Amino acid sequence: MTKININPKIMYITTIVIFVAIICFFTAIYPETYDEFRLAHDTLAKTLAQIKTTLTTDAPRFLMIFHILFLRFSEVWRVVFSILNPFVQLFIVFGLFFVATGRKVNFKTTQDFFPFLLLCLMYLFLSPTPSNTLFWISGAICYSWGFVPPLILLCLFRKTIDGTILKSTKLKNFLMLIIGFASGMSNENTGPMMFGLAVLFFIYCKYKKIKIPQFYYFAFTGVILGIIAMFGSGASAYRASRDFIFTIWKDFTLIQKFSIFIIKINNFLNALFWIPVIGLTGLFIILYDKKKQIIKNKDFILSFLFSIFAIILFGALFVAPSASLRAYYSSAIFFFISFLMLVLLIRKIYSFNCAKYLSLILLIICIIESPLIAIPHLRAYKEHKQRLDFAFQQKKAHSPYVFLTRLTILKGPTKNWTIEYCDIVTLATKKKLIERFGENIHFQAIPEELMFANKTI
Repeated sequence: MTKININPKIMYITTIVIFVAIICFFTAIYPETYDEFRLAHDTLAKTLAQIKTTLTTDAPRFLMIFHILFLRFSEVWRVVFSILNPFVQLFIVFGLFFVATGRKVNFKTTQDFFPFLLLCLMYLFLSPTPSNTLFWISGAICYSWGFVPPLILLCLFRKTIDGTILKSTKLKNFLMLIIGFASGMSNENTGPMMFGLAVLFFIYCKYKKIKIPQFYYFAFTGVILGIIAMFGSGASAYRASRDFIFTIWKDFTLIQKFSIFIIKINNFLNALFWIPVIGLTGLFIILYDKKKQIIKNKDFILSFLFSIFAIILFGALFVAPSASLRAYYSSAIFFFISFLMLVLLIRKIYSFNCAKYLSLILLIICIIESPLIAIPHLRAYKEHKQRLDFAFQQKKAHSPYVFLTRLTILKGPTKNWTIEYCDIVTLATKKKLIERFGENIHFQAIPEELMFANKTI
């Protein structure tokens, strides 16, 4: 039988093009949500007021400032976002590969292809609610885009412990201060985790007598300032005080709290195809098999530590009972890093390329599920476009009435792939709807300030 040799670059390019195309497609067809609707075309004064309100009472995260500014020009920004987003997500994948391996993807051989393919598939299909964390403007900026600054620091930490010291300049140090600040203010659980990782990095370098680069001190200072900015604004406390589920949470018994949390654990593990459990089990099996031989292996230690970090990131949200699955994005990312490290460790120790078989199995599953994933997204896009076209036709015809139906979101093949959608019909105020569709259009709203679906006008 003739062996077919394929140029490695063609394999990588094909994978990258498909990855970018999928994210671009789902980003472009994701319906306009309440966030874009309410913030679009605001005056500059309203936009600045919204930034202040967000940082002090809602989501005190670094990228939320730019998020609100972008959404003010949402019609233009949506196109720009659809083009940029796939490449930001691709950058994250390459960054995760670097953290897991300590080097860039080698495009000249097929050695890295299956680990890279496995990482792409895990990231694209197993990230918590991809519709929110990867495709939706607000969700992507809060979670996946918000993870870019911490990821840059993780890459630099890995580069340093592997023996390469980044040369410092005033500009680089200033950039590290900003990146550190953005990392500390990235998310309520990711920020504090970056502080812990920075401390562990310092201890490890001192223990191994590795020279600590100058950029570290600027980045670490930035992380501390970012955490202070996040939790010092009072927004997190305010959100907790107005969250109905959180306010009654304190009255639950410990058993009730754990019962709710177990449900979240189950949903999270199902979303990730139980990779966290498989990964930790694999690490303990290797430890049992190799004992003292493996205990000092750097890749084994890092894989185990990233699993611990992921568990901490997940566990930190125990105090946020109403957090949706998308809030566990950073925890999933740490598990992906740990799992890829484990897969490469198995190849190194046992000469078994399990990345090849795992990636092919996951690829087959993803191909089979792809139509079931695309259908609900396409239907949501079609219904959203139809109702907006109808609304503007009514406006053009000077009709005094308009009927907007709620989007009927179809379930995906898994709960993780069912769209979580902030519908403008159920959330937008009557005033905002009239501003959008014209003074002559009237809405019947129940209760008074909301436009509800499926009500005859």
